[in-house]
Amino acid sequence: MPDFEEQKNIIDAAVEAGVKSLENGFFSFNLPARTAELHQPGYHSHRFSWSNLSTVGEAVARVLLAQNSPIVVNQYVRVRSFNASQDEILKSLISVTARIESARGLDTVEWKQINVDLEEKVVEARNTLALGDTSKLRYILSKTIYNTGGNFDDEGVVMNEKLGMMPPEGLEAAIERELIKLLPQ
Repeated sequence: MPDFEEQKNIIDAAVEAGVKSLENGFFSFNLPARTAELHQPGYHSHRFSWSNLSTVGEAVARVLLAQNSPIVVNQYVRVRSFNASQDEILKSLISVTARIESARGLDTVEWKQINVDLEEKVVEARNTLALGDTSKLRYILSKTIYNTGGNFDDEGVVMNEKLGMMPPEGLEAAIERELIKLLPQ
């Protein structure tokens, strides 16, 4: 189970510093620049559960159904669209980007992979956050996600099926759906 107090402290610090939302690319993927910062040592291969907005919306609707009340009362509700590591996300980004650009007659731009020491980035982020600069907060959030485990299937706590949710679309489909909108025509 995640350390709620640690999460609360980070959230409180972020709010106090003026953070209103997470920027796109907070998990170190930059589509326009075609760069991926892979978190070292070894974090980049850690798989955890991701949820897109449609999955979250369906979960909220299902939680409000009276028939699901016994399932969710006094429980964390953990749902996921897919499980993936940074490595898996990057592999899918490379594949789907190339496929879409090829279909549109565009030149495929290679992705640049940059290995970053997440521990060093967290120290930098804490120092800049203390000065009111939230530009590196993504590193603190990433480290917190890694520390909580976060793979709901491995932890045996995923609730999609218990809530009667539709099967999730999966990593590749989610990336393709978004890249179709984001890549040049």
